[in-house]
Amino acid sequence: MPEVLELPIAPPTTHRGLTEAEAQEGLRRYGPNAVEATPPDSWTRVLQRQFRSLIVAVLGAAAVFSFVFHDYAEGYAILAVILINAGSGFWLEWNAQASMTALRRMGLTSARVLRNGHPCAVPSDQVTVGDVLLIEAGEVVAADAELFEAQQLQVNESTLTGESMPVSKTLVAPGAAAPLAE
Repeated sequence: MPEVLELPIAPPTTHRGLTEAEAQEGLRRYGPNAVEATPPDSWTRVLQRQFRSLIVAVLGAAAVFSFVFHDYAEGYAILAVILINAGSGFWLEWNAQASMTALRRMGLTSARVLRNGHPCAVPSDQVTVGDVLLIEAGEVVAADAELFEAQQLQVNESTLTGESMPVSKTLVAPGAAAPLAE
């Protein structure tokens, strides 16, 4: 169950947003609005993983028995299969890791928030608890948010619920037992 955070700052009643000092305090207390990225594995670790499976162990044992019984052609063929499998697995995993790193860099967006009563753009990882987000049609919501004001709001929740059609939202409080998408 996700941790419920107490707001360090009361939600703005006049919709003036946070001051810079309040935003810095929220970032200091709760950290950036970002998923922690694990550092990519080294090429040696990726290569080692290619040899850690039951099928590779069975094939390795078969190669050893082939050499013990002087069936060198079969032993070398099995070793070739193991190496081809490891090489292709390494190549695929290394490229997937590089693609994920590139996607993370592309996913950095900005958010429009009210700070000191004025709209400004901040990196989405600098949005903190208590910020007032300004969102227009077609924009990505940079963080979990409570609606203060909305006009004909529809949200694409496909990443949360799998629902492919936009869902209308209202200003009615969903309650504590509501699903995450609410």
